[in-house]
Amino acid sequence: MNGFFGTQTSVPFLETSLKQFHLALELILPEIAQHFEEQNVEVSMFATPWFHTLFSHDSQLTFTQRVWDVFFNEGYTIIFQVSLAIVKEAKDIIMMYEFPDIVEYFKITPKQIINPEMILQAAYKITKNKWILKVYTPEEMEAIHGNNSKKYIKQYKEELRGGMYRTYSKKSRSDSKRVKSSSRSY
Repeated sequence: MNGFFGTQTSVPFLETSLKQFHLALELILPEIAQHFEEQNVEVSMFATPWFHTLFSHDSQLTFTQRVWDVFFNEGYTIIFQVSLAIVKEAKDIIMMYEFPDIVEYFKITPKQIINPEMILQAAYKITKNKWILKVYTPEEMEAIHGNNSKKYIKQYKEELRGGMYRTYSKKSRSDSKRVKSSSRSY
């Protein structure tokens, strides 16, 4: 996290995280990623405040507190997981929308999350592949997202088909139980 906020290097790290989120979207939610591409929607158009403020910008306090609670306990990958969960939960709606409506929808979505536990449960169902949910340096992400991104996506999909990574297993169910048991009333 060092260097992510309030320094000269914070912008490259934010850009790197957004590129990584875009890549995760292509890998984990390819239908939505394709729709975004067709509509010329860049994830930076709606996800920048999510990553830069860790969901404290225009989110309900209870949601922000729960995300931060998990963030401080488990680290930055929860930001990717929650972001992916929000997009996944909105799939039926956003697949009908065009460019301006998609961006606007995600600008107001965090304000409307009244059940943070539901989003966190969905976030824990998102794959915890260390390769995609690691916080990369700008240089590492450029190597992945640059000319090699198609190769990495193909490799990742083959590994998923081969069962090397889980998307939802006994461990992630126990993670879900841990989220419930660690919830606090704020």
